[in-house]
Amino acid sequence: MSTRQILLYLVIGLLIFGIPVILNAQAEYRYAVVVSSATLADPGWAEVVDSLVSRHSAEVFSYTSNVWETQAAVSTYAPDYIGFVCQISEASPSFVQSSFWPYLRQLDADPYPDAVGGIITGCDATDALRIVTGPSQLNIKTVLGGTGCCDARHFPQGIGTDEATYGAYHIKYPDSINPVSYTNGPTDRTNWLVDMINGDSLIFGDSVDIFFTSGHGGPNIWQLHYPGSGLEGFFRSDGVGHLYGDPYSGPNIDIISPHPKIYFALGNCNVGQIFGNHCMAPAWIHSGGAYLVTAYVVTEGPPSYQHGATKTYFCRQDHYSWPTAFMLGNCCFVFDLANGTPGIGSPPDLNGSALYGDPALDARVPEGPEYIYDTLLYTKELIVNQGVDRDTITFRITMNKNGRPGYDGKWGSRSPIILFPFRIDPDSTEIIDMNAITAVVMDNFALLYIWYQGQADLPAGTQRWVTFTTKTLGVEEKEIAFSYPGRAVTIDNYPNPFSKNTTIRFFLNKRAKINLKVYDQSGRLVKTLIEGITDAGYKEVKWDGCDDYGRRLSSGVYFYRLTSEAVTQTKKLVLLR
Repeated sequence: MSTRQILLYLVIGLLIFGIPVILNAQAEYRYAVVVSSATLADPGWAEVVDSLVSRHSAEVFSYTSNVWETQAAVSTYAPDYIGFVCQISEASPSFVQSSFWPYLRQLDADPYPDAVGGIITGCDATDALRIVTGPSQLNIKTVLGGTGCCDARHFPQGIGTDEATYGAYHIKYPDSINPVSYTNGPTDRTNWLVDMINGDSLIFGDSVDIFFTSGHGGPNIWQLHYPGSGLEGFFRSDGVGHLYGDPYSGPNIDIISPHPKIYFALGNCNVGQIFGNHCMAPAWIHSGGAYLVTAYVVTEGPPSYQHGATKTYFCRQDHYSWPTAFMLGNCCFVFDLANGTPGIGSPPDLNGSALYGDPALDARVPEGPEYIYDTLLYTKELIVNQGVDRDTITFRITMNKNGRPGYDGKWGSRSPIILFPFRIDPDSTEIIDMNAITAVVMDNFALLYIWYQGQADLPAGTQRWVTFTTKTLGVEEKEIAFSYPGRAVTIDNYPNPFSKNTTIRFFLNKRAKINLKVYDQSGRLVKTLIEGITDAGYKEVKWDGCDDYGRRLSSGVYFYRLTSEAVTQTKKLVLLR
């Protein structure tokens, strides 16, 4: 019997006897640490590995010469996350291109990434230890753009500056969606940006949570102005992981920020290359406060794809965590290349972008009524109807506004995709209904190809879906609840059938907005049991067989539907009068 099964039976037993259960929500997903034996032999780096094991209940897979020595064992383990622990000498551009990405895509037979991956590194082991023992969750609320292309309207608040026009910037205020443009900024933004990164976010009183850059760059330099350097300065890094601003005139200014953040070199060539401590990526970790760094290790240009896909699934179409958005973006990349999606051309960056940091760090745009930003392009649903031998699952999207849910430019939209909070058996999967152009259903995700260039925008309210039958792979419904934060999962309802009252029980890992509603056989809503923000934990809701007006419903079959974030579950109730 596995540890997972033992834990499950223990929890069920405690619940039967009414004993409160407190679970570590991070203990049940599978996390693999891949590390060289030389790095593991170093006491400082061994502490990094031990900390990952402690935080994620991780399994460690070590190698002598290259990561491929571990592939068979890691493939059998089937992790949800893989942290490649690398000393600075091991985190080279060739590692990213020849090992990191191919490894993630070759854990099974399909061509898509099979786990969320990250390269855990830094100027030294102390840097890596800080990012794996720091916060496990980051609310990415305040965006700062060294480029106007920072998607400020998709964040609660932020400031975007212009790399091509002196003095131009825009502010996305917390109480509105559309940013307000200004022209009274400094000619040279170097000191201005450094001050904000170091802790002064101008008007908000909050530290910067994500910093975008674009324009010319290299392994140890970012040029603020574009296309020429003009009257602005540079960000630079030196041989001891020292990150600093080098203004057009005046002294250098150190970048020393303790606030955890994402550094995103959206449109910079080679900023993600690591050849030593003098490079930008480890310097951002060492002194810039970056817990996650995403940057190209290749030359960026008009056909580039990966970074647009990452921000699409992070803030424009979805609110996935940053590492998960990075992985799903590559899934869509593989699909578009394989299908010759109109407009993508020949992107050079399938293996060309790195993510440095812990892949299980839950860094995402916060949700809730207190946050105002642009509406996501669509709403997703994952509807799971359990069967005896096979489950029937529907992935459905509903357009929230007119739009183009498919590739429409390097930094634009992508096809809708959903990461399953479980694994399925692809060999048992059969698509039984869809209204997409085509759909891909893999063991860990589903993708809907529903729009391509040349077609009209899909109108608001349009629905697209795929329905399939499949078998899940060794994952109990209760385990899903424990494993995936923010997911509401039904435990049971009793009695069923019922005549007077029935109690619906469910589990919620964190405070979130949920809906629990009852429908009749025709699909008509008859009772809303919960609609709104609900605290984490085990919950019970009684239903007396009456509708929203207090009228007794007749005998028959009814269905209750529980929705939380992207997951929807429907179960059957039988009312006997």
